[in-house]
Amino acid sequence: MIMVDVPESDTNSINVKLEHDDMVIDPRHMHERWYVYKFRFSVKGRTLTITRIDEDGGWEYGICLRAYLPMEDIPDFTLTVYTYWGLEDEQAPPDTTEVIFHPSATRIGEYAFDGCKSLERITIPDTVTTIGDYAFYCCHSLRFIQLSTNLEFIGGHAFHGCKSIEAAFLPPTVLTLVIGPSKTAHH
Repeated sequence: MIMVDVPESDTNSINVKLEHDDMVIDPRHMHERWYVYKFRFSVKGRTLTITRIDEDGGWEYGICLRAYLPMEDIPDFTLTVYTYWGLEDEQAPPDTTEVIFHPSATRIGEYAFDGCKSLERITIPDTVTTIGDYAFYCCHSLRFIQLSTNLEFIGGHAFHGCKSIEAAFLPPTVLTLVIGPSKTAHH
């Protein structure tokens, strides 16, 4: 699985060159940080064609898509269970209800689960040492969090808007906890 960066566009359709022939694109992962757009796409050889279908005007910021080689295990895209790999700019679909962390994930990136309003519990494995800014921003239903025992850094507003959290244990390994955009508390 790899991430495919799609640049911003002022037209409703764009072609993107893929690294491999006939890759399978995850249709759930088609949104920017602040907006959810509806797209249609097709892959022919190494060309991915993306067309916005909900309205005219393109998209203001680039988007990232997950792509799989035809010989890889392709997930069931109708499920709301999301496997998080910890890749640069990776963001879970907003309808995610459960997260499975890939064993290679060592960090949770900025905005990784932003707006996943149905996510209720999360167990962050001990391989994860960093949680980025706004990682769980506005996960309104998030009630239970088990943090990595090797966690060292929690970014600003990582759990902002998570109004249902009942309790979370902060492991002694956390060296930096960013309270807001410019304030840092050291543990």
